[in-house]
Amino acid sequence: MYVQEAVHLYLQALAAAGVPDGTVRVRRTVLHRLAKAFRGRKYRGLTKKDMASFLYGPGGILVGITPNTRSVYRSSLRGFFEYGEVMEWGPAVSLPKPVITLRNETRRESPPTRLPEPVLVQLLDACPTSDRGRVLRGMMAVAINTAWRVSDIQKLRVEQIDLMSGSLNFQSQKTRKLDSFPISLDLESEIREYMSWYTLTTGVTWRDNNAYLFPAWTRVSLGNRKGFRYEPTDATRPVSYSWALIHLHEHLRECGIRVERNEAWHVIRRSVARIYFDSLREQISYSHALRQTAALLQHESTATTEKYLGLSSELEARDASLRGKPFIGVSRTGSSVVALRGRGA
Repeated sequence: MYVQEAVHLYLQALAAAGVPDGTVRVRRTVLHRLAKAFRGRKYRGLTKKDMASFLYGPGGILVGITPNTRSVYRSSLRGFFEYGEVMEWGPAVSLPKPVITLRNETRRESPPTRLPEPVLVQLLDACPTSDRGRVLRGMMAVAINTAWRVSDIQKLRVEQIDLMSGSLNFQSQKTRKLDSFPISLDLESEIREYMSWYTLTTGVTWRDNNAYLFPAWTRVSLGNRKGFRYEPTDATRPVSYSWALIHLHEHLRECGIRVERNEAWHVIRRSVARIYFDSLREQISYSHALRQTAALLQHESTATTEKYLGLSSELEARDASLRGKPFIGVSRTGSSVVALRGRGA
């Protein structure tokens, strides 16, 4: 079996197994590069030396990327080879570690961008009233009021919105968990206003259960050789990830906010989660606030939530034990200090 064929079969298996779209998209990117690099090669003929060249050689897939992305790429390749071994295509090829430290291995990464609540509100209000602005504002309103991943916002359908019970019924594209998420008053107002515009623009109403709330864009001819323009008219398909990413990036840049590539929607998710945690922290304990925030983000572990928000329970405990207190439990003005004597005392 050739490498290209093996990649094709593996990606088909991922889709059939219901693996989240985002995960499949990343693995497809990595494995297509693998297939291109070893075009015409048999899967069984791949060696550890081949993988060392593919990973770390000139133009290697792991060269010049961040440690987190590097880990994701290695995981994608590892999953592919483990699947191939189970299917008896050949033995799993081991992925060598770099002999030489990669250039950005020790690079100090900047802290993740987090936006305060007033800035999030201003970003929402700054959306233009054009079709592009309406769709973007609707998606941002959901993100700000739920801290959802953009993959879940993309796939939101009209039937999932239940204003009578005040909930959004959805299944996470990443975790596959079912959830009935409460609709805040702010989000209800945004949804009603968006649906009024949506109905006038596309004819989609509350009765169109299968319609996507945020539709795909289609090219519409203006006639008389005047060219064409894109309109949000195809409610049978969801808005694309690339459209959502590009237009949020543009909106942030227009508002004077710079974020890293592919981080635009995560900035909103992380910011909302931190605002939620800080508001809870003023009322309840650190651990309880952390667990509720983990539930908001649909994280399995609070350790994941701590890392995502840049928190640390150990640092929290250290600060609480030291702030405004004697360092070793002895007051300088107290009488319990024992005088030190010379050697042999």
